[in-house]
Amino acid sequence: MKWSDSFKPSPLGKLGAAILQTSHICSQSFKNLVDEKFGKDSEEVLVQVQYEFLFFFMHLSMRFAFSRLGNDKRTKLQEFLVPILADTTTEAWFGH
Repeated sequence: MKWSDSFKPSPLGKLGAAILQTSHICSQSFKNLVDEKFGKDSEEVLVQVQYEFLFFFMHLSMRFAFSRLGNDKRTKLQEFLVPILADTTTEAWFGH
């Protein structure tokens, strides 16, 4: 199951899926370097790298939302997205 399958095809669902997919793609671009440096511990480090990208893209999204929507709507957006993103990312890495 792809991460984007966790989201309904709504604008907010598409935003959540885009944040997850982009953070995953960015973290995978470091895979060879991480594998080379950390060997058997590379998966743990890749999880950390992906979470850093997830936090970064959420931060950018929230800054943009604040500038366009104001603080109240940005807060509602954040309260909606953060639990879904955290749960989906955790399930993708550790659900098995």
